Amino acid sequence: MSDTHTRDRILAVTRQCLAQPDGLDTITIGAVAAAANISRATLYRYFPNKAALLQAAGVSSEELSSLPSTRERIIEATLEIVGERGIHSTTFEEIADRTGISVSGLHWHFKNKDELFAAIAKHVPFVPAIAANVAQVTAGEVDIETQLTDLLTTLLSEARKRRGMVRYVLFEAEI
Repeated sequence: MSDTHTRDRILAVTRQCLAQPDGLDTITIGAVAAAANISRATLYRYFPNKAALLQAAGVSSEELSSLPSTRERIIEATLEIVGERGIHSTTFEEIADRTGISVSGLHWHFKNKDELFAAIAKHVPFVPAIAANVAQVTAGEVDIETQLTDLLTTLLSEARKRRGMVRYVLFEAEI
């Protein structure tokens, strides 16, 4: 099979994957390689990374820049799984399945679960809000009732969006 034919087949499959609902958000190198009936290594001979593949398939730079990073995708998938089954039932294999990233790829980003959960703790969006609220109340800049109301509103809003994080923080984190 010619190099041009293989490259064209990879691009055709990529465009098919992108045409699926949420295609841009869910497409993975592994899925494209499997659909093109080639190995990931073969795909990487033609395209050095996912961004190069997507650009060759017609995805704009603006669309690419709006995609979450691999680390963010891993963190979000982990939070979903923790919300479903708990931290102790969450495995790298399951995270890999959910993200479409190989287990070795996960280990490239996070050596182990401890490192992954440390990154998740830093990723929590409401932690800075809590710290800011406490600092304002302590400094006497605002009344405590207003700050508590704002804080609880923020926490409840985030809790609805991130059940996995709430489960982790309330029941499983070693504080």
